[in-house]
Amino acid sequence: MPDDEGTPPDPGFRGAPLPPDDRLWRHPSEVAAGPPAGRGRRGRGGAALGLAAGAGAGLALLVAWGVGAFEDPAPPETARERVATPAATVFVGTAARDDIDDLAAALVVVRVDGTQGSGVVLRDDGHVLTTADLVGDSTRVTVQPVEGPALEAEVVGTDAATDVAVLSVPGLDRAGAVLGAAGDIAVGDPTRAVTLRGEDAAEVLTGVVANLAVTVTRTDDRPLHGLIGTDIVQDQPIEGAALVDARGAVIGVTTAVGDTDVVRAVPIDLARIVAQDIIATGAADHPWLGIEGRDLDADVAADWGVRGGAELAAVVDDSPAAAAGLLAEDVLTQVGDLEITSMGDLVTALRHLDPGDLVRIGYLRDGDHNWCRARLAEST
Repeated sequence: MPDDEGTPPDPGFRGAPLPPDDRLWRHPSEVAAGPPAGRGRRGRGGAALGLAAGAGAGLALLVAWGVGAFEDPAPPETARERVATPAATVFVGTAARDDIDDLAAALVVVRVDGTQGSGVVLRDDGHVLTTADLVGDSTRVTVQPVEGPALEAEVVGTDAATDVAVLSVPGLDRAGAVLGAAGDIAVGDPTRAVTLRGEDAAEVLTGVVANLAVTVTRTDDRPLHGLIGTDIVQDQPIEGAALVDARGAVIGVTTAVGDTDVVRAVPIDLARIVAQDIIATGAADHPWLGIEGRDLDADVAADWGVRGGAELAAVVDDSPAAAAGLLAEDVLTQVGDLEITSMGDLVTALRHLDPGDLVRIGYLRDGDHNWCRARLAEST
């Protein structure tokens, strides 16, 4: 039977005991004799605990667990901290060239009333993509390319609904960036956010794609839908930078809209469509279905066997949705070939279409699946 002093020796133990300094226990006679030089009055295990307590409670718990001080320790509560993703500065045009060199040549610094962001050269006639949030109400801004002097730029137009702005820069004689397709990426794919910090330096933040359909709320209650989300944590917002895939092709333009410390981007597919409208007419041309909606409740989606949907809260009279026979409480699950699992999906799908397009819509009514066709109108 064990006595009050501790656990009896293992019956299988043979031979002389180890020296006291090499054991996790001491016989009472050894303790009474006084501590070894340079140690406290506890044995080796106790000394370790004492030192760890001086260094910090977290380490003390770890050491105590290591020597078996706790039989059933409760899981410690941990405080989570978010640390900015390390940023690498690449000096453009140096001997250490890579694909960032070519990309940086298609980026510009955008300065607006003392605020600095970036822009992506869209094509070789001097048109540049950046964000509406950065440009604001300004009509003229300054851009700085990698090489050459700063240039005055005209704001061709902005679209707050997608946070896209287009600049026209006379004298910006360079090829546009290589554009990819947001539809080709998947969650977990590697990605980088590349922003031009000066005439000869680009900043690169590396991470992975975390979400393909982020919705961001704004102070004006107009959500920004369909953003690409990443796990890149930024120490300061970056606007108008290029989000690129593993090949270095641009898949999005970063936005600072929303209260977040992670990098998000407007998909390049949507940004191109909006930019083409702005260049042609000075404004984005958004199609209108005529509905108000919300995300389908997850429990209802499970009951109906769908991944989600956009539940219609209201259908506007004399709208394309009303003409197609849609009713309040219908749940849209498909637009053309695209699955709709949320209001963000629906808004994003519609923004890839044009006014006048006839679109096939799949929807649930009381759990039963139906189809209809709606001819989209022009948003007013």
